[in-house]
Amino acid sequence: MKIIFLLIAIPLVVAREQSVRAVGTLTCHGVPAQYAELQLVSKKIIGGDAFARDVFTDPSGYFQIAGYIDPSTWSTIDARLYI
Repeated sequence: MKIIFLLIAIPLVVAREQSVRAVGTLTCHGVPAQYAELQLVSKKIIGGDAFARDVFTDPSGYFQIAGYIDPSTWSTIDARLYI
């Protein structure tokens, strides 16, 4: 009975929700980048990339982006912010 419980508990401990957040102002040659699209992506070795979220900068170039990756992911997040 203890062995069955341990086999069920291991994935619950290892699989956890992981999140990432970025906040800032995007500029191009010192000028705020207005309405630029930013994409938050987690690179995965197997199974392709995991898309987390996309946002647009405001008129002053400011952005906030946050996302989480599915708890079934067995590795840590390798987050990338694409512009």
